[in-house]
Amino acid sequence: IIVMETETGMLRAFSNTEFGLKTKVEPGSLFKPVIAYMALNSQVISPYETINCTYYFYSYGLTFKCSNSLGHGEISLERAIGESCNFYFYNLALKLGAERVLRYFRELHLEEKSGVDLPGEVENDIPSDLNEFELINIGIGLNDHLRLTPLKIIQVLNIFPAGGKYVIPNYYSDNYREPELKIDYPISEDEYILRGMGYSVSSGTCKYLGEKRLPVGGKTGTSPYETGLRKRNWAFFFGFYPFSNPRYSLLIVVKGGYGSTSAVPVAAQVFRALESLEPSLDKDNSQ
Repeated sequence: IIVMETETGMLRAFSNTEFGLKTKVEPGSLFKPVIAYMALNSQVISPYETINCTYYFYSYGLTFKCSNSLGHGEISLERAIGESCNFYFYNLALKLGAERVLRYFRELHLEEKSGVDLPGEVENDIPSDLNEFELINIGIGLNDHLRLTPLKIIQVLNIFPAGGKYVIPNYYSDNYREPELKIDYPISEDEYILRGMGYSVSSGTCKYLGEKRLPVGGKTGTSPYETGLRKRNWAFFFGFYPFSNPRYSLLIVVKGGYGSTSAVPVAAQVFRALESLEPSLDKDNSQ
C-alpha cells in the first residue's frame, strides 16, 4: 500500500518499502491511461471516437482477446478506461506505432528512479524496440521489458489527478523538492482520462467502490508474476481521493488474484480510513 499526497508527493503511508523500491512488475492495465494520454496528446484519436470491440482482435496474423468474452461493442475512450477494454487499447497501440510509444516512454522518464529520499531504489526497465506482437501487448501494459517499481507506477499515474504535475515522492517532509518536470498535458486530456477513471468506479471494474459511495476515481490492473501451469498474478489498483479535488493518490499491489476482486476491496478500506482522518474533505460523490 502506498498513499501519496497528490500535489506534493509526500508519502503518507508506505507499507513495504523494500518491495516498493526494488520489485519491478509489468503494470498491466494500470498502463491504459498512459496509452490513452499518448494517443490524445499525439492526436491519433479523438476522445469521442468509438471502436467496435468484438472480443477477438486480429492483426499481423495474430489473435488477441479482450477482457470481455462477449465483446464491448461500440466503446468510447471513457468506457474503455472504465471497463478496461483490451480491444480498444490494442487498437490505440497500433495507431501510435512503436517509434512514438518508445519516444513517450523516454519523455515520461519511465526508466528513471522516482527520486524518492529513501535508499535502495532501483532503476526501471523499458523496451528498446517493439515488434508487432509486443506493440499490441504494450497497449495493455504487458511486456517482459516494461517493468516498473510500485513507487514509479504511482509517480507516473499521479500525473493524471495532479493535472500533469510530475511530483517527486518524498518520505521526509523537510526534503520536499518542487518538481522540475511538467508533462505536456492539456486540461482536455486530463478531463477525458479522469472521466474514464470515474466511470470505472460508477459502472466499471471498480464499481465496488461506487457501491460503497466512495467519491473516488480509479483503475484496476493485473499482470503475471509466474507463468506456466501456475499462472499467478499481481493484482493492482490505482486511485485518488476525493474525485472532485484530489488530495491523495493510492496504489495497492496484491500478490494473487485480480485487480477488481483482490486490490479494490483493500483500496476501499484505505479510502474509508482517509475519510475518517480527513472529515473536512469534500464529500461530493459526483463523477
